[in-house]
Amino acid sequence: MILKKEINTQPFKNDTHTLLDSLIGFHKIYKNGQIMEDSTPFNNTGFIDEKQSSVGNTDNDDTNLLVLFMSHKNKGIRMKITYVDATHIKITEVKNQEGARFIFPGQEPTDWSIDIPQDIILTKQ
Repeated sequence: MILKKEINTQPFKNDTHTLLDSLIGFHKIYKNGQIMEDSTPFNNTGFIDEKQSSVGNTDNDDTNLLVLFMSHKNKGIRMKITYVDATHIKITEVKNQEGARFIFPGQEPTDWSIDIPQDIILTKQ
């Protein structure tokens, strides 16, 4: 997983804009030695390029908690990641996004399984 901070402009109703710190991310998932997903070749792009596989911000009530929304198996998942120390973070929760689900005629049903482990500690490299 590659995470990087970006300053993005967010529009508001009255046509004003504000700057917002965001994290964007790229990931690679292996399953049984095979690469299942890989967005890391796009890690030199920015938010505006729309190549990231995840975007998130800290929680307003807890700056040590990152809420990250990630594309996984062509669906959206939500991850909670906590700060451990300067070189470690911990994935504490991974779950599918809530909401209505539609399967259009001719489409395969969505695979709702998640291949991203939780309760693991990641080390900065």
